[in-house]
Amino acid sequence: MKFLTLSLAFCMMFAFAGCSDRGDETNPRYRKAMELRDSGDYPGAARELRRFLGSHPDSAQGCVALGNLYSEYLKDYPAAVHYYQEALRLDPGASNSDTVRSYLASVRKTFTEEALRESAELRRLTEEIEQFRDVNTRLKRTMFTMQQRYEAAARPAARPAAPATRSATPAARPATPARSGSGR
Repeated sequence: MKFLTLSLAFCMMFAFAGCSDRGDETNPRYRKAMELRDSGDYPGAARELRRFLGSHPDSAQGCVALGNLYSEYLKDYPAAVHYYQEALRLDPGASNSDTVRSYLASVRKTFTEEALRESAELRRLTEEIEQFRDVNTRLKRTMFTMQQRYEAAARPAARPAAPATRSATPAARPATPARSGSGR
């Protein structure tokens, strides 16, 4: 009976410790994910951890590991928040729960700061776009004016009617009757 009580106490201790005795570290997929992480293949490590969690959905340790990957290496803060929250949901009394809460708060702060920076950058870019639109509008007006001037200069000018000119050969004059010299 004493052995059974000690065994039960030992099992309960690991069940609530946060680093469960489910053998996450010995699971081939989990180990592969950690190897990929250590070799710098962060997307590959995240893919393996997601597969691991697909077959071990109750692994708080796997959620923390994936949260760390998203936070530290992949800079996908919403995903990191999700996995840290999931780890706390799965094992709220884990021995590392304070650490996970600290990670969660840090990631939320970083995400908020990044969102604010991006918001400021978006405002700056929007203002710059408006300036470009103004310049573009002015250039279009200038171009239109220049086109109008060009077309006006290219049109043949309306010439006034030329004055009647005398021809080079004298025109035949009608013969006038000769006057007789009566000498009046």
